[in-house]
Amino acid sequence: MQTIEEKLLRYLFSGKFKPGSRVIERDVAKVLGLSRIPVRENIAQLTAKGILVRGRKNFSVRIREYNPTEIRHLKELRNA
Repeated sequence: MQTIEEKLLRYLFSGKFKPGSRVIERDVAKVLGLSRIPVRENIAQLTAKGILVRGRKNFSVRIREYNPTEIRHLKELRNA
């Protein structure tokens, strides 16, 4: 059984969102069939891990944009 974080990550990186795209909690909760509270908590956890980033004035959350060096590093970690 998938955790909420796994469901959220799978959805966010399914190709429906581009880097820098805004993540709207209520829309994500509706698509995943979950309450907004666990979605909000998991978005906060992913933000703390650096996978998502806060927008201006902390009102929104966005998919993090990675630079080429970071992408290479992530690929190296995955292949290790």
